[in-house]
Amino acid sequence: MIKLKEKWLWDFWISNDNDIWYCYFLQADKSLKNPDLRHNNVTHGLAISKDLMNWEYKGTVFTPSKRENFDDYTTWTGSIIKNKNKWHYFYTGRNKRGNGSKQRIGHAIGETPYSFNRYGNGLALDLDKNFYQELESDNYWQDRAMRDPWVMKHPYENKFIMAYTARASIHNDPY
Repeated sequence: MIKLKEKWLWDFWISNDNDIWYCYFLQADKSLKNPDLRHNNVTHGLAISKDLMNWEYKGTVFTPSKRENFDDYTTWTGSIIKNKNKWHYFYTGRNKRGNGSKQRIGHAIGETPYSFNRYGNGLALDLDKNFYQELESDNYWQDRAMRDPWVMKHPYENKFIMAYTARASIHNDPY
């Protein structure tokens, strides 16, 4: 179990490479006092293990963009995959404009599993309002869901598959 005295940890995703397990997770400083504030004050941490029982914390590996961007407010749950000696990091991003109400999926790349740079501005996937619910003033939900990417290699072809969370339109059946 990974436990840090000064941080809250939640939502995790793992990868294995050369018998080392990499556990990425959301983290926030307990100095915030109120755990409900963690979702808007989040960074991504990393711990490694050889046996999935004993973990070594490696620190922060990803943060919200410091410049105006689709992910300048928060970066949330993600997925990581290694391909051709590059680490591809997919994550949920929210921006300050609109107070983080629109979620999108970002992409960053690393030469190692310990730090990542956004690919371009990082935006990889945005919501298609022809299929998913857009944020509207009369919505029950106060946000537009496009989050929690999970990427894996296709089992039979030389390509990748991404699953993610979004809300189907309540007005139109996509089928």
